[in-house]
Amino acid sequence: MFGTIWTFPLLAAAVVALVFLWLRQRLDSVLAGVLSRWARWVLAGTAFGWALHTFVYPDFDPFLLWLVGLLFWFVLDTTYNFLAIKALSRSGLPLFPRFEENEGQDIWPNEPRFLRLRDTLRRHHFERRKTLTATVAEGITLRLAVFANNERTVLLSVYLLPVARTRLSAFIALQSETTGGHRIVTDNISIPFGGFYPDNWSVERRPLTRSFKTLLDRHLARADARGEALAPIEEDPLERLNADQKALEKLNRDLGFLAMPGDAEDEETISPAGRYRVWKEAWMLGYFARPLRY
Repeated sequence: MFGTIWTFPLLAAAVVALVFLWLRQRLDSVLAGVLSRWARWVLAGTAFGWALHTFVYPDFDPFLLWLVGLLFWFVLDTTYNFLAIKALSRSGLPLFPRFEENEGQDIWPNEPRFLRLRDTLRRHHFERRKTLTATVAEGITLRLAVFANNERTVLLSVYLLPVARTRLSAFIALQSETTGGHRIVTDNISIPFGGFYPDNWSVERRPLTRSFKTLLDRHLARADARGEALAPIEEDPLERLNADQKALEKLNRDLGFLAMPGDAEDEETISPAGRYRVWKEAWMLGYFARPLRY
């Protein structure tokens, strides 16, 4: 079926891609997702190179045809991502949704990984302050549980976000305010943002850090390095979050990430420069687990 030179690379790439895809779905692992994308790239490049070598250019160097196949997948993947971001921009979905209090319902899924996380937060003396939700589209709801340590100098948000049709992922964001007016944010969110944060925010995104203890230690180390005392956060979490969403939306409109109303003929939400930033961060997160520097 295959030429002998292509048999082993094709089969090996297919097996590796399937293994990492299974691990990604089974473990909800960002690292497995990154390796899965690289394996899929190699598999697609190998398959396209085999097709060119078998049906079009049998006398060409197979290695060069393999490189052409890799380039073909990069262009295809890039085009797909650009079209997906453009569709998001035209969809009318709120990029900075407003939250409301979730009364009388437990947002935590009854799955071992979420229950373990909740127990871990309790062991580290984080007390739940509020449970919030935001509806971004029909059938798509963002869930958010807000916790604080005993001194209320560290505010912890657990985002339960749908990353697939039937699967939720938990992302953690830690926030602290210094007495000098600086906000320190440390999270492990692996979803691209691409926008801008205020100058007094110091944001570090660590998508590969899945351990809460490791993320908390990193956050406290960053706070210590700032050299300023941490101030207690006494604001109502709902009011604080919605105020942040409103301020971020205004900032990103002023800085050109969001399109100004009436600027684009097709009324897209994200500006061309903003769509490029989202694509760049999506590519960096997808293949290197590295976000933009904020």
